Amino acid sequence: AELEAMALPQALQACETDSDIPDKLRIEIERVQRAGGDAALAGALQQISALSEDAHSLAMSIDSVLEVEAGADGQLKSAHGARWSVLPSASLTQELARDLAELRLKLERAGGADGELAARFAAKREALRILELPIAVLRDQVPRATPGAKLADLRCTKALRTLLDQLDLLRARRDKLVSEARRLASGEDVTSALVHRAERKVAEIQEQALEKYDVMTAQCSAMLDEQSGLLQQLFADNEEFTKARIEEGSDEGRQNLFRALNGAVGAYDEITTQFSEGIAFYTGMLDRLSELQQRVGDLAEARAIERRELIAHMSTPQPTPQQQMQAQQAQQMQAQQAQQAQQVQQQA
Repeated sequence: AELEAMALPQALQACETDSDIPDKLRIEIERVQRAGGDAALAGALQQISALSEDAHSLAMSIDSVLEVEAGADGQLKSAHGARWSVLPSASLTQELARDLAELRLKLERAGGADGELAARFAAKREALRILELPIAVLRDQVPRATPGAKLADLRCTKALRTLLDQLDLLRARRDKLVSEARRLASGEDVTSALVHRAERKVAEIQEQALEKYDVMTAQCSAMLDEQSGLLQQLFADNEEFTKARIEEGSDEGRQNLFRALNGAVGAYDEITTQFSEGIAFYTGMLDRLSELQQRVGDLAEARAIERRELIAHMSTPQPTPQQQMQAQQAQQMQAQQAQQAQQVQQQA
């Protein structure tokens, strides 16, 4: 926002090359075009939608297996009463159901973010269309510089160019740090730790989770200090540059074109990063849901075997009390006969 208020970098670019696009801006435009431009962004948005549908479908499938398991357990318990001696299904699936609920909550929240991403892309799509034009066409649209303008040779102009390059490098480092922090956060489930905290205090869990970001926090603070120093130098040099622009004449047509191109490149990179994060999120969610599906499937299979064995056992005819007594008497008689035979052998 501060650079935009100073008409940077477009004002600087407007005094660099007559009737052409500055090399640095041209390279950025060509990078966007090689990456696929508008079609690539539209494809990424469709991929996010498809991954979201897959994740929700997988969650519903897991939920269905849990419901079938609970239903089968309830039906057999009702049919056999006290004879149905297996553990209740709810006692075995409670943790699985809780894990599924946590993942579904994350999917629900992500759905709202997906809508915001789609709306942001739609709002900026028209401004991005300028990047679809071939470089040769864009060059034809660049107005000629004011005759006799010598701004490119001034000390303040060169200083601004150097400072903007340093700010670009700083921004790249910051973006990398933010991406790393988000990756670390996505792999940590503080909610689960709070649910299973046992005797641990909430503040202790939160403090332990935040400790992982101490180094990143220090790096971010150092970057802010560095940025503040660069901006102070930039303000001073831009004041001298602005006075020179006023004295030599304005190139508003060139500035406006370069402003549009710079803004489109920045918007493209911002949306690309957000779409990439969305794809990474859903890919991770599908991995976690697949692992949960495996656990639920293993439990359901083991429970099915247990039920079949118990049903087979209950289906075997059970002896009546009289038959049990007769069998006991027969065993006692056999034992007595064996004892008598042993005594006869000893006497012989």
